[in-house]
Amino acid sequence: MEKKGKRIVSLVMMMLLFFIVIAANFQGCFSAASQTTIKGKSITPANDRGGSAVFPVTGNVYPAGHYSVILNIGNPPKAFDLDIDTGSDLTWVQCDAPCTGCTKPSDKLYNPKNNRVPCSSSLCQAVSTGQNYNCDTPADQCDYEVQYADLGSSLGVLLSDYFPLRLTNSSLLQPRIAFGCGYDQKYLGPHSPPDTAGILGLGRGKASILSQLRTLGITKNVVGHCFQ
Repeated sequence: MEKKGKRIVSLVMMMLLFFIVIAANFQGCFSAASQTTIKGKSITPANDRGGSAVFPVTGNVYPAGHYSVILNIGNPPKAFDLDIDTGSDLTWVQCDAPCTGCTKPSDKLYNPKNNRVPCSSSLCQAVSTGQNYNCDTPADQCDYEVQYADLGSSLGVLLSDYFPLRLTNSSLLQPRIAFGCGYDQKYLGPHSPPDTAGILGLGRGKASILSQLRTLGITKNVVGHCFQ
């Protein structure tokens, strides 16, 4: 039984590695599927994909070691390249607050305005899961700290800003999304940090950008990765 179990594990690992290697050789995309209505307005799908938002994916397994997408944040919008992470919820960008441990120059950092998410927000409670959540004054800022398996971490404040999204049916939306303003990043693992501006969290938790878009009635809580 032990030998059979080992063979099954080996086969699964080989299939996983094969998929990753194949995927690394093709250009990809990230897609969020839209519902048919947005805040009471009917949307007529331009094609069978409906009003999906599609983002080109760049990167590879080697030598980059990561995949990223570019998202625009703010009004006027500013482009940020974000490392894709399906295992975490919070989307965050390196923030000029000032910033410690940032890999981007100051002109490539997010410049925070008076757009903090208060600690009384349910989204603040969502990002504080497993931490000591204190909200003595409802208007206080919402602090967060997220840690990753590769020994990286980000410490910052939860903000909200506009995320311009061009859908495949030509609709342009500017939902206001909560995200992290990371002002203290640490990379304690053996590998160099990615040269991206932050993390795009695609988990299923309440603070995920996918969950927020669903709550706003813009998309379903669905994400797809395709390699062509």
